[in-house]
Amino acid sequence: MTEKYALMEGLIDTPNPDALALIDEIISKECVWAEEFGQRYPNAKMGRPIRDAEAPPGVVSAETYSRAEIETYSMRTLELYQRDNQEMEARGQNRIELAALNMSRRFSEAQEAKG
Repeated sequence: MTEKYALMEGLIDTPNPDALALIDEIISKECVWAEEFGQRYPNAKMGRPIRDAEAPPGVVSAETYSRAEIETYSMRTLELYQRDNQEMEARGQNRIELAALNMSRRFSEAQEAKG
C-alpha cells in the first residue's frame, strides 16, 4: 500500500517500466467502462473523477488511483488481468458496472439483515 500511494504522489517511479504499455491499455479500458457506467446510471456517484484531466488540483482521479494500484502488479498478473478484461469485453460485460452493482447488492443485503 505504501508503494501505491508513493506512486500516486509521484514520489517513486514505476517498479516495472516494461509493463507501461500493458498498464496503459488496462487503464484506458477501465476508464471507458467507468464512463459507460456513468452514462447508464447517471444517478450513481463515482467516488472520484474518472480521468486525470477532470480532477481538480489536489484530487486523485480514478485513472491515477488505478494506475498506481496496478503498477505494483507483476507482469504475469497484469497479463492475466488484461486477458480477463478482454474476455469480459467479448462477453459484453463491464468490470466497473459489475463491481458497482455487486457492491450495491451486498450493501442492500446487509441493510436488510440489520432489519
